[in-house]
Amino acid sequence: YSSYLGAYDISDETTIDTQLDLMAASGLDGLWIDYQMSTWDDHVDRLVAGLKTRGMGFAIMVDSATFPDVMITTAAKVVNWTQEPHYYRHQGLPIVPIWNNNETIFSPLPVNAIYISRIELVPPEWASDTYTWVSDTYLERLGTVWRWLAAD
Repeated sequence: YSSYLGAYDISDETTIDTQLDLMAASGLDGLWIDYQMSTWDDHVDRLVAGLKTRGMGFAIMVDSATFPDVMITTAAKVVNWTQEPHYYRHQGLPIVPIWNNNETIFSPLPVNAIYISRIELVPPEWASDTYTWVSDTYLERLGTVWRWLAAD
């Protein structure tokens, strides 16, 4: 995508730092980092470090859209990130959002964690809860609710 900073490039450290500074200045307390493949590790490490220096938290959203077995192939790295002190937790357990679909091959990490899945799908048995995702249909439903509330 493109922003007023120019085309997005995760390898452009200046743009990433500026974006993190803007997020922190806007009051965001952290990010969910979309993670699809191990070739992204160095870039995600940079984001994690940048968030830490700004006092912001994060969670790794394991995204199986590209590789259905991403939970298996990247488990060790994801576990390392969940051990960071600024990783999002609930009652001491890391929260691991999963961008799942019908082809996702779920494999639990070798640490206790809370897994949450997309609300658009029937929650898999491994999911403790769900999250909403902004999509065209979500925005349409939200617009309908806003119009309904405005009519009152």
